[in-house]
Parts: sequence; C-alpha cells; structure tokens
Amino acid sequence: MSGFRLRDWLRFFGFSPHEIARLQLSLPRKRTTLIDATRYGPPPELSCFAPSDWSADRVCPLVPFLRTLNIRRDDSETLPGAERYLYARVGREDALAFPDLLPGSLLRIDTTQVERHLPPRSGQKSDAIFLIEHARGLVCSRLVRVDQKRFALHASDLPYAQVPMEIGREAKLLGVVNLELRQLRRLETPEVPADLSNFWKPGPLNAARRAGDLGNWIRTSRIRCGLHFREASRQSAHLAELMQDSRYFVASGSLSDYEATARPPRNIHKLFSLCALYGLHLEAFLEHAGLPFMQLGRDIPPENFWPRQTKSLSANPLATGSEFLSGRISLQQLSAQLKELPSFLVHGVAQQFGLSTMSVHDIFWVGGSPASFQSRLARVLFAVVDRRRKRPMPTSQSSASEQPLYVLLRRDGSFLCGRTTLRNRDLVVHSFSDGLSKPLYLRNRVDAEIIGQVVGIVREVLPGS
Repeated sequence: MSGFRLRDWLRFFGFSPHEIARLQLSLPRKRTTLIDATRYGPPPELSCFAPSDWSADRVCPLVPFLRTLNIRRDDSETLPGAERYLYARVGREDALAFPDLLPGSLLRIDTTQVERHLPPRSGQKSDAIFLIEHARGLVCSRLVRVDQKRFALHASDLPYAQVPMEIGREAKLLGVVNLELRQLRRLETPEVPADLSNFWKPGPLNAARRAGDLGNWIRTSRIRCGLHFREASRQSAHLAELMQDSRYFVASGSLSDYEATARPPRNIHKLFSLCALYGLHLEAFLEHAGLPFMQLGRDIPPENFWPRQTKSLSANPLATGSEFLSGRISLQQLSAQLKELPSFLVHGVAQQFGLSTMSVHDIFWVGGSPASFQSRLARVLFAVVDRRRKRPMPTSQSSASEQPLYVLLRRDGSFLCGRTTLRNRDLVVHSFSDGLSKPLYLRNRVDAEIIGQVVGIVREVLPGS
C-alpha cells in the first residue's frame, strides 16, 4: 500500500533479514546447507580501494593494511559479481571431503565455469571439490568420472558409498569450493550414517525439486537437513535464547502444522526461525508463499520515515563488501580472494570462529608465510587470533598437526605463527612453523611474547580460482 520496500519495513520494525544468516551459522548442521547471503539492505554508500605500493611481511596484522585504504563514495546500484558466489556450511553427516574440509566450516562457492574443473578421463579424480545438489540434499565432494555422463562421489577418507550420478538428471553442479573459513578450537567430529555408508540409488533431481505448495516445500527442506520435528524444535529454543525473545521458539506441533498447510506463519519470528532451521532464503520463502519479495514495494522511504537515526551497516567501510579489498596490492591473493564479501560476515564471522566478539585487530595476514602448518592447512591466507589465550597449554592430542597454533611478536617487531610450547621460561617454536627448519627458543616476554592462539583460518581450497 505504501509502495516502500519490504526490506525497509522490516528494518523499521526491528527485523533485519541479515539476522537469518547469523542464526543459520549459530546452529550445528547434520547436513550441508546453504547460508542466505542475499544483500537485503541498500547498496554500499562507501567503497575502499587499496594503494598499489602497499607491502606486508610474511606474517602481519591486518590493521596496518586497513589504515592505507582510500575511502570513496559509491553510488552504484548493483554489485558487480555479487551473484558469483554461494556460501555453504559443511554438515557433520556428509563430510565426504574430510579431511580437506571439516564439518562446521563455512565455504565460499564459485559458480562460474564449473564444468571446466571436471576430470576429462574415465577413472580420473577431480582436483576441485564441488558443491553438488542431488535428490537427498547438498554435499561437498570430489568427483570421479565413470563414463561420458556419470560421475561418482569420491570420499577422501571416510567410508561413504561411492555413488555414481548423471549430471543434469540426478545431480547438479552448483559450484566449486574455493575458500574455507575453518574453526580450529572446537572441531566437529564427522559421522557416517548408515544410509550414506551403504550404496543408495540416486533419484531424479527434478522429482526432489517439485516441492509443490509452501507446506510441501518446507517438508522437503526439513528432510534434506536431516531434522526431525523434536530436534528442530530444540534448535529453535537455542535461537530464542540467542535472540533473547521467546517468540523465536517453535513447538514441534507447530512445525508439523506448517507442513500441512499452504499458508505461511502468522508471526514473523517463526518465519525467521524456519529459514534458520532449514537453511532457507527469506526471498525464496516469500516466493513460495505467493509474495514476490522484489514486487512488495520498490520506493525508498524518505529520511524522516525513520523514528530515530540508525547507524547503517553500509556506512562502515569494513562492511561495504563490494570493493573492500579490491585494489592492486602486493598481496595479490588478498585482493583476489576476498572481493564482494557478503554482509552476514560482518556479524557472523565471530560466531563462525567461536568468539563472542571480534575486531580487525584479531585478524593476521599469513599468506606471505612459508609456514608448513600441515598438509590440511595448506594455502592459509588469514589467521583469526583469540588474544585472551596467551599461555600455551599441554594437550593430549597425539598428532602434532592437531596441536594449537599461536601468533608471536618478536622483539624486533616481526611476527611468527606456528606450533608453540612453553618450557620453563622459554617459548619453543617448533620446526616447520613459519619456515623454520629447527626449533626456535625464545625467552618468554623478553625475546618474544604470545599475541594469542589461532582459533580460525581462512584458506584457499582451489589455487588460482
């Protein structure tokens, strides 16, 4: 009736669609699900460009780079390449790419030129890890070519069934995984359910997509997430606690009722919860409910429409997303890998790494380091540091590759990143950390001090993508 955009009405009443992505990241996932990275807000008002002569050490904080950014006003209405990437969370029950990808990791998926990464010969395995949609849901896996039309899912380490599928009829390639945000502090243990370890026959993908009305679509989405009503209801209680609002809780009986009717929930809180529980996009939900999101008003409200001046996320240079790190700099991987950041990362990245709060001071560039962390952590670009953890503690983990990593500040102002232990009053940086060929002994708080423990990393999965 007003002609104003629905996104603005939601903001007016205190509902930000970007909260859905944050809620989706807060839940443990049994099955791989997409994260709603849709930009519901207005286009960025500011863009950031990096100077061409900036350089960095092998390991360095991100803050000095951010201080060199040139901030300009950007009045463009569209985000170039904004639709290029999808974002997905790896489920613990379909971790076919383990140990290359871990359950709980947040992945960036490149949707362009996907088929060029397919293996050309029969029996050959792909180097790339694909995000694949099939009748049972989503999965991240390498592929082995069976014949001209069929490819088999290839489990790297766990005993999943090697199921051949015909691309186009039984499976669809959504994209190639090129970036992983991995938490290192609380690792989820992958599971192989019986229905995925034994051979199963893939069904036609079109049959799975024909969800019919809204109720059937919700039911199909719940089943693909591997959730029962009671389990989904328990997770909604967690959402209500996180949002500090009991209206986000959905009883199991209500979840069943939503699948038996073609009408959406009356309460906007329940709608947000359903999107978070089942990995749904708000725009797609409204489409299935007969309310096309882009047609529900197109006018921008005037400034006096808002009851009070609110601080827009887009006014923050770090939240612009489009041109944030897009300049030509000596850290070519930096500019190439982190274009077009989704808005949900502004608030959701701390949750992804298990931190209550997070700032740019907690992020370190390690892409210029020759560090041999281990084969699973190859091509690391950034390390996220918890500055409260400054004392290396002995762990019971048997594998050296699973020992915690730390960032150290040396007396000369340089930084080190690697596996560190405390022996008496000495910090021992073990070999194969930051290019060291032998252990390095440093006097604690004299030659070096610990900045904090690395609790998360951002790494390339497919080089050159």
